[in-house]
Amino acid sequence: EIFGELDHHLDVFTPRSEGTFPVILFLPGMSCTVAASSYSTILQQVASWGYVVLGPWALFYNPIDTYKAEWVDPILHWSKIYFNSQEIRTSLGIHPDLIMDFDSLY
Repeated sequence: EIFGELDHHLDVFTPRSEGTFPVILFLPGMSCTVAASSYSTILQQVASWGYVVLGPWALFYNPIDTYKAEWVDPILHWSKIYFNSQEIRTSLGIHPDLIMDFDSLY
């Protein structure tokens, strides 16, 4: 367990301004065993275009379990609650008035 219920690492890339932005779930290579931050150059560029990019990954998962993707919904649920806190966003260097629009999820 990481951060309570979350059992994956989560790399987050956001625009640097206030506003409501759609969320892109980015599943990194090698069955999500590669950190999403390995793709930071392109993911930061995508975020600059007005998207929040969430990149979950874990080194301890078996590829078969990863392909089942049963772990995706709990990560999205956790993210929606966790990043709803302005205090949390500020502590992570995310604009305090940035809103992640999970209803516009890609």
